[in-house]
Amino acid sequence: MKTSDTNLTSPILVEPSWISGISQCIESTGTTEFSLKFFDMITQAVSIEQCIIFTYHPDDKMNYVMAENSFCTDTAKNLASDYVSGPFRKDPNFTLIQEALESDDAAVSTLSADDQRMSSDYLDHFFRSPDLVDKVSLTCVGGHTCYYINLYRGKTIGKFTDEELATLHFIAPILSSLVLKNFSNKNHGIQDTLSTTNSILEKLSVRERQVCELILKGYTLKIIASELEVSETSAATYRKRAYLKLGIPSKGKLVALCAPNQNSSGL
Repeated sequence: MKTSDTNLTSPILVEPSWISGISQCIESTGTTEFSLKFFDMITQAVSIEQCIIFTYHPDDKMNYVMAENSFCTDTAKNLASDYVSGPFRKDPNFTLIQEALESDDAAVSTLSADDQRMSSDYLDHFFRSPDLVDKVSLTCVGGHTCYYINLYRGKTIGKFTDEELATLHFIAPILSSLVLKNFSNKNHGIQDTLSTTNSILEKLSVRERQVCELILKGYTLKIIASELEVSETSAATYRKRAYLKLGIPSKGKLVALCAPNQNSSGL
């Protein structure tokens, strides 16, 4: 695992209750309780005030799948929504995210409010305005998706200490595994609606159905063609035929049709 810090101190010994927190996270994977269990489990090891998990895809799309704040969840969700709308490209860690996706390698980095790489508007909106002063970021890759896990500290607690940073580096593989187990296996909640999806797509041919299922996972046409070992032209033809049979014009309508209750910001 790559790290931006080379001289880390020894990690803080976590309390035995943290093991229970991990167990609860594992038990909650695939359910709506995971986000809170995951947040609580981290705070048992190192205090944080906010956690946002983003997903970055090969088609340069950034979304978020989790946004929790110990004081106000809406604050985290608003920041996440603003971030994925375009400012993510100004994130000093954006290159790290792209490299992680290309190399399928995990990484850990830190970003404080006095980091000179941040533009003034980015700093004001994502750090100063919400009173955040420090951030530790983890990346992990699964299913052609880079999961960008961000743990924040605000003025109330202050910056991470060297011991806390060492602890987060130590538990990073566990955090990454839990995120992959929950979100990668769920594909952001879409595959868990298999009964609904099955009934909707049953009128399609095998190839048309496979294309639609991969579209619902967030794959681009190029990746779909690679997965199915067909040309992009053939994949596009299967998609067109599927949409005609389903009576829909676009991917957005397909998502709405198969997962009407899903929050599109988390797809």
